[in-house]
Amino acid sequence: MRVMIAEDDAASRYLLRAMLVSAGHEVEEAEDGLAALEKARVLPPDILVTDILMPRMDGYRLLMEWKQDPALSQVPVVMLSATYTDTEDERLARDLGVEVFLTKPVDRVRLLEVLGSGARVTPMGAEAVSSIGTREVALDRYSGRLVSKLEEKFEELSIANERLEATVRLLSDEVEVKRRLLETIARADQMKTDFLAMVSHELRTPVAGVLGYSELLARDDIDVEARSTAKRGLSRSTERLNAILNEILEALKIEADSVRMSRHEVDLGELLGAIAAGQRFDAAHDIRLVVPESAITTLGDADMLRLAVEHLVANAIKFSPDGGAITLGVREVSSGIEIWVTDEGIGIASDQLEHLFEPLVQGDMTSTRQFGGVGLGLHIVRRIIEAHEGTVQAASVPGSGSTFTVFLPVEVPEP
Repeated sequence: MRVMIAEDDAASRYLLRAMLVSAGHEVEEAEDGLAALEKARVLPPDILVTDILMPRMDGYRLLMEWKQDPALSQVPVVMLSATYTDTEDERLARDLGVEVFLTKPVDRVRLLEVLGSGARVTPMGAEAVSSIGTREVALDRYSGRLVSKLEEKFEELSIANERLEATVRLLSDEVEVKRRLLETIARADQMKTDFLAMVSHELRTPVAGVLGYSELLARDDIDVEARSTAKRGLSRSTERLNAILNEILEALKIEADSVRMSRHEVDLGELLGAIAAGQRFDAAHDIRLVVPESAITTLGDADMLRLAVEHLVANAIKFSPDGGAITLGVREVSSGIEIWVTDEGIGIASDQLEHLFEPLVQGDMTSTRQFGGVGLGLHIVRRIIEAHEGTVQAASVPGSGSTFTVFLPVEVPEP
């Protein structure tokens, strides 16, 4: 049997051809209804197998033209569709003259059974269109079904578009998260590089001092004054080396174990007084203490809190190279307690305040070599204060000094 296939989808057309050729049928292909009609008028097939939804001329229009053509009206038509599957779709196809209406995916056995009985299928002929009225009535019904399908397709596309937009938003969010993650990784790598550079620089000076003064003290030909000077230099270098190592170890311990606190009542006025007293030999700076007469206490770890405030004071001294006043104070506020440390030093640029409490960051990175330090002190402060359920902030005017403010609750919640 010679079969004409009208199908716009190449994969479906190939599958249909394979089914029919394997069953011994001769196959002619067309990519749409208009092409099928033109080829059939040149050499009519024994049967037409057509899709409905096709460009240029769809299956319904092809069916109407087919049944109105005297040379083709007696050729049976098998209609296939994955889109037009409603009862009304099949009814319209029947009224227009289709002999067999099948839905996709096509069952091979059923299709070959229909084609096997194709010679015995009674063609509907041109009277099919007249059975539903005039050609205009047929076109009107056809248009109605077409509009209905277009509306369904529009709704499907709208839903698909919404899903696509949601997917795009999700992917955009994922891309943004990955971008930020890569930036964080890159920043961490840079911080590690900076850390190694700063540590190597900071260690070089005290280590050189220890080696140099040790070699000097090992000599037998130096006088008492030179030996005394060497001892003082060795002591300073050792103290500096010890301070650097302690700062690194403190930071590593905090990062590895978090902050483990003992919980006792801490008199913050006494704590600040002890810290101020420890700085009394600093002649370049005027250490001032602002503490109320009544005791201000909180629950926390006295050693940890002292370490945090000492770092703030040390930071204030370091970045006040020309001296000036450094004020330590504590006061009660409506929602808790504030501790502040104010200096009259070089200040901090506004764009550096955001990252000031991150590890390996100093208020003036361009001055790192001038002022020394490995940039861990303020990070240690933040971690200790956060362990006490508090916060620490910095405010500064470049050239006019800085103020660091610690807020603590009156009672630290149980962890």
